[in-house]
Amino acid sequence: MEIGLKTMEGAAGRTMTTVCVTGAGGFVASWLVERLLATGRYTVHGTVRDPGDAKNAHLPALGGAAERLRLFRADVLDYGSVAAAIAGCDGVFHVACPTASKSSLHMMFLLLQVELLAPAVTGTMNVLKACSEAKVKRVVMVSSLSAVMINPEWGDSKAMDESCWSDIDVCRTTENWYCLSKTLAEVEAFDYAKRTGLDLVTICPSLVIGPLLQPTLNASSAVIVDFLKGFTTFCPLKSYLFHAHLVDLIEPLCGFCCLSTGDRLVKMKLRNFVDVRDVADALLLVYEAPDTSGRYICNSHPRKVSDVIKLLNSWYPTYQYATKFVQVSDEPSFSSKKLQAVGWKFRPFEETLRDSVESFQDAGLKKTQQGRRPGSWYRNTVPMEGAAGTTMATVCVTGAGGFVASWLVERLLAGGRYTVHGTVRDPDDPKNAHLAAMDGAAERLRLFKADILDYGSVAAAVAGCDGVYHVASPVPAYAITDPEATPHLAPFPFFPLFFHGRGWSDPPCRRCVCVQAELLAPAVTGTINVLKACSEAKVKRVVVVSSVSAVMVNPQSKVLDEDCWSDVEVCRTTQNWYCLSKTLAEQEAFAYAKRTGLDVVTVCPSLVIGPLLQSTVNASSSVIVDFLTGDNEVKLKLRNFVDVRDVADALLLVYETPEASGRYICHAHARQVSDVIGMLKSWYPAYKCATKLVQVSDEPLFSCKKLEALGWRFRPLEETLRDSVESFRDAGGPHATCGDTPRHAQPICVLCVLGIYPGQRERAYAGEDRAAMDGGAVGETKTETETVCVTGAGGFIASWLVQRLLSRGGYVVRGTVRDPSDPKNAHLMALDGARGRLRLCKADLLDYAAVAGCDGVFHVASPVPAANPPNPDVEVLAPAVAGTRHVLAASHAAGVRRVVVVSSVGAVIVNPKIRDGAVVEEDSWSDEDYCRTTENWYCLSKTVAEREALAYGEKAGLDVVTVCPPWVLGPLLQPTLNTTSMRLVAYLKGENTEEKMRNMVDVRDVADALVLVQYEAAEASGRRRYICSAHTMKLSEMVALVNRLHPDLKLMGYPRKFVQAEDEKGVSSERLQALGWKFRTAEETLRDTVASYRAAGILD
Repeated sequence: MEIGLKTMEGAAGRTMTTVCVTGAGGFVASWLVERLLATGRYTVHGTVRDPGDAKNAHLPALGGAAERLRLFRADVLDYGSVAAAIAGCDGVFHVACPTASKSSLHMMFLLLQVELLAPAVTGTMNVLKACSEAKVKRVVMVSSLSAVMINPEWGDSKAMDESCWSDIDVCRTTENWYCLSKTLAEVEAFDYAKRTGLDLVTICPSLVIGPLLQPTLNASSAVIVDFLKGFTTFCPLKSYLFHAHLVDLIEPLCGFCCLSTGDRLVKMKLRNFVDVRDVADALLLVYEAPDTSGRYICNSHPRKVSDVIKLLNSWYPTYQYATKFVQVSDEPSFSSKKLQAVGWKFRPFEETLRDSVESFQDAGLKKTQQGRRPGSWYRNTVPMEGAAGTTMATVCVTGAGGFVASWLVERLLAGGRYTVHGTVRDPDDPKNAHLAAMDGAAERLRLFKADILDYGSVAAAVAGCDGVYHVASPVPAYAITDPEATPHLAPFPFFPLFFHGRGWSDPPCRRCVCVQAELLAPAVTGTINVLKACSEAKVKRVVVVSSVSAVMVNPQSKVLDEDCWSDVEVCRTTQNWYCLSKTLAEQEAFAYAKRTGLDVVTVCPSLVIGPLLQSTVNASSSVIVDFLTGDNEVKLKLRNFVDVRDVADALLLVYETPEASGRYICHAHARQVSDVIGMLKSWYPAYKCATKLVQVSDEPLFSCKKLEALGWRFRPLEETLRDSVESFRDAGGPHATCGDTPRHAQPICVLCVLGIYPGQRERAYAGEDRAAMDGGAVGETKTETETVCVTGAGGFIASWLVQRLLSRGGYVVRGTVRDPSDPKNAHLMALDGARGRLRLCKADLLDYAAVAGCDGVFHVASPVPAANPPNPDVEVLAPAVAGTRHVLAASHAAGVRRVVVVSSVGAVIVNPKIRDGAVVEEDSWSDEDYCRTTENWYCLSKTVAEREALAYGEKAGLDVVTVCPPWVLGPLLQPTLNTTSMRLVAYLKGENTEEKMRNMVDVRDVADALVLVQYEAAEASGRRRYICSAHTMKLSEMVALVNRLHPDLKLMGYPRKFVQAEDEKGVSSERLQALGWKFRTAEETLRDTVASYRAAGILD
């Protein structure tokens, strides 16, 4: 997905050349983008992992970026995303290159292949294939001197030139994986170019240093920082590497993620350096020179490390320099004559070194400051201009995808006077797509990935803004018992943990901590983070959206105005946590403003209703939905309403009015709920309007005279109500026929929610608490006993596990999925009990912050390999091991009581030493060498991952249990056909006639077994395996049984001739049965399985 602006024309209307830069946010690539934009001749497509990430914020700030830079979300291992970025380009600069990431710190040596070889080789091939498809004229690829220098056959007497290549076998033998990855990638690139005729040129730079544009410290710059800081670093990754030269390799890649441990032992040798700006110039030079071809070494200065340190010491004597040295072999010498012959020039080494240090000083040396502005060494920023050359004001809107904020963004863009920075949790989430579709968004809206509890991400969005609207605010999704339980943050960067006397663990009340995380912390701490960022950015005015909830909880009979504040102690006593959060946040905002002089104005709206811009039903709008459906009890009372569009106008008004100050109540209409329902009935008689009514106390009355005195006006309530309902009707496509559409395939149709198809109601409101908007009152909810995490929750087994956990009523479930908004996960939110007790977390196998605060974890997610993966170590083994280890590390750090890992009988039975006819038990393991020899990658991955899980549990003292099911069949909950189900479909359709004995089990019985060993069987002590198999049958018997159970199903070619294959080994589930596990009959499993296939049209 792209985030960027319209295509542009250059001066005098000439068409620009469009080029793509992969890995645009990196050190070299950032300077290349700067150079391309500075020429005025190029429109640039830049690929980054996440366009909304604050670490890429420097790119839109470059001169010319607003008009001629587009950022694309892409991963070089994802061909489709790469192809989308390259489409329409004349040239491509392939700069993206991996280094060891922080996620690698818990990984073993195998992960080097994942993070180096796969992106370097496979990623390069994806880029080149996309270039061929797009008919790109020239590709310039950044390689490295590492692809030149490892060649023992090259003599010492002459400098290495472009004809020299690193020896691949030597790289493998010495386990020099970085050099191997660069060499293989460049070799493969030239081989592909030769086969296809693609015009390819490569640049091989030496160690690249120079000033930073990006806000993070890259690996090569860390070398200079190490000279300046004078201490060594300890990195957990190094503890996994048992060869000294591997440590040498990883050391410069670890950057500043390591911990100081004492005086640095610096290697004294000759090193080769080149300035990052000169590399960028070289890339542009070889792209534009028509006669360039082949490789180009890009090296400018060989220098002794000792001389570099002396030079730095003479300039910056206050730094603590290295004092311990060890002499090692010099790097070879290199010749850049070929590049210089094209016209390449380079700057003096002293200039490079000084500019490097100056940029480090500007960045706080090793401290990352996201969103910071460059120092004096970079002066090339151009303010955006509006119509007639007028300079636009830039404002930031926090929580831009929300109900009020979306309308505010629309108003700001519609005026044509503002460029808007909008903060959202995920810029690429479909629920934010409405923002990019707004008029003016392409030119004047930038979405930033930000969380208001993460100061750095907020500061990046606020940087460069004239004004800020702080709209982001949470609504509690459950009853709250103790919202002020104070969490102590653990010393881990990726999720919060809690300390209770004996160590890091979960707090006694998990939901209390969630409330602290989801209500009070975002409301109070989040507000302070925004205000601090505004002070830092010298913002002129901040408008904070508060609520009449910060006014109304104060027993008075008069009409309430801005002088009235909700009583904090009354809020606590009555457990009115929503009102408490709004009151505390607003009070803190004014206190901060008084201390710092920041110009802060607050707006306190009443219940905000009106038409939706966003795709989901927000909490306040759901009040109107409740009036229109007969399902819920409705409280009859006087309520205060205001139109969302009028609120947006009020926010703009108090921002633009210089004399505006203090608080402003934003309220339009006080109406009895019974009167509102009466109006809706008269307009929409077909709806099942609320009939369950209960009389409660009226809300107080409010005065908005202060806001009206500024010129604010509001529309009639009738207009607001009609527009609200009409927007609900327009929100989801076909209405009268919604019941005929498969539920997993439907958009959220709000009209269905209004009563035609009430089953969708729970999905539409997932994560919203209407009671909280009802004056902050807390509704009844079942007391939960355990919080568990299910990884890969949308899968076949995991979906049934989630269903089982929810149906038991004693669990709150966090389910991790790749994309919570993906329709293929919609079945989860439709499960009974999902509302209030199921939360979907965006995560993959290398990111498990969702585990924090859980009692137990079910690790079900697992990659399924292709039939013949080209690189099984990278594509199958590493993800299986790495994902499992990440989940276990997160679970251990979070104090999880037990982790249940779903393995497979594939980790049990593939062993040639098992005699024929033997029944295999849990003490048997598949032979890894045999799996590799027979290329049984799935069984190998399951075996390696399970062994790693049990070994980790034993070493860390973590209670780990594994469950090993065989072929899992059963009815589908998810809308897609999973791999094991595909196999049965192939047998039923006659596409596979292989005959053998197979072990099978029902997916529902597997889910029951997982719950059993996790919680309901105390004797299922950690570090034990459980085989979970129910039946052993010949495949021909299965097909015959299906034919008997479904005689009307026309099986292709039945009865058919089967081809005999090797039987699976028989397995025993006695250990699991001893815990009380039961399983259903094969007849029931096959009957229900095929019935679900038929209902889904799979066997048509």
